[in-house]
Amino acid sequence: MPAEQIPFVANIAFNLPFITTLLCRWTSGSILEKKYRKRGPEKNHRPDPIVHMGLLIDRDGLPLTYTLYPGNESEKVHMLPAIERARVTAMISRVINVADRGLNTSENIWHLAGENTSDNPEAMDGYVFGKSVRGADKEFKTWVLNQEGYKTVLIDQDPVFSDDEDHVENQKDKIRFVYKIRNIPVTLNIHVDMPDGTVKIVHPRTDQRQLVYYSEKYARKQKFERDRMVERARDLIAHPKKYDRVTAAGAASYVQNISFRKDTGEIIEKELSLDLEKIAEEEKYDGYYAIVTSELNMEALEIRNIYRGLIRIEHTFRITKSQMKARPAYVWTTDHIKAHFGTCFASLCLLKFLMKQLDGCYTAEQILDSLKRYNCVDIDHTYWQFVYYDEIIEKISGLIGAPLNLKRRTKNEIRRLLKY
Repeated sequence: MPAEQIPFVANIAFNLPFITTLLCRWTSGSILEKKYRKRGPEKNHRPDPIVHMGLLIDRDGLPLTYTLYPGNESEKVHMLPAIERARVTAMISRVINVADRGLNTSENIWHLAGENTSDNPEAMDGYVFGKSVRGADKEFKTWVLNQEGYKTVLIDQDPVFSDDEDHVENQKDKIRFVYKIRNIPVTLNIHVDMPDGTVKIVHPRTDQRQLVYYSEKYARKQKFERDRMVERARDLIAHPKKYDRVTAAGAASYVQNISFRKDTGEIIEKELSLDLEKIAEEEKYDGYYAIVTSELNMEALEIRNIYRGLIRIEHTFRITKSQMKARPAYVWTTDHIKAHFGTCFASLCLLKFLMKQLDGCYTAEQILDSLKRYNCVDIDHTYWQFVYYDEIIEKISGLIGAPLNLKRRTKNEIRRLLKY
């Protein structure tokens, strides 16, 4: 069954779903405890223990299952077990995993897709992963920078999430898509546990479809972020005593001859200088973004659209963490942690199914804002007056078959409404 014909909502026993893996970190408090609550890498450098939540979502953004694991463990080793659990609970036969660059590892690629030859490309599961251009090998970088083979097409913009795209002048509903694509065998590095307890590295080959595209807006964003870090690096060189290992994060990568004391994290007094060669090398790849997939016959635009689905999911997660109060989590026992994230998952399911029923016309933030504002005030202890109504509430009213447009209700009428 082609991927675009899958009935994602009506029946989850489908044949070829796209599973998106989104792994988020949640601050859980300040008391260190065994099991889930462990100190680990946290992008805001907060010292609190954290709990990882891995969420599997289908192509329509509907949650399938989730997993929790300790804050000091890598998401890379938890992706495949989570997929196997989803396969059993949701009766999935084949999975195409969509994830960002953090999960693009040789082990994940090999265990998902195997050799993945063009003769039998759907023999195993599949993947659509982001790929780092700056961190790629020399051959891939050369292919990216070689302007031969790039195509430019005009495509429809995303009606909600299009701020990062190159809009076409005088055609505001169109964006410019500059890309090239190829199929190529790649060599993987797989760690194999041997019977004698040693680990052997093997190098199997697998066929892969690689897409690279260029965005002027993304190039400006990368340049802006690098320039900001370079300015911090210049200040670090001029005033090294102001910084330590934590506060120098990011900027230190542009400083030559820098090192830190193991005990205090302070910068060791040396002759520091700006790494101009690294800055020049990074500038070459501004604006380029790469995606790799096991689906050897998939069109470039479909690959791009599938991967961009992560934007919608990440936006929903931001709403979940802020407005739905998923973090910080003021619990620390294992049972309470499970209960907290179970409640968060149930809330996310309700929100995403509601978004689907509303045909994806509204963001999670818009829906939650309308539901919060749909409120009432006591007039005379007999009648309550509802103070807000909009098109989202009107459509929800039609979905559930309950009249939500009445301006005044008695307490008993409100109770009957809440029992629906």
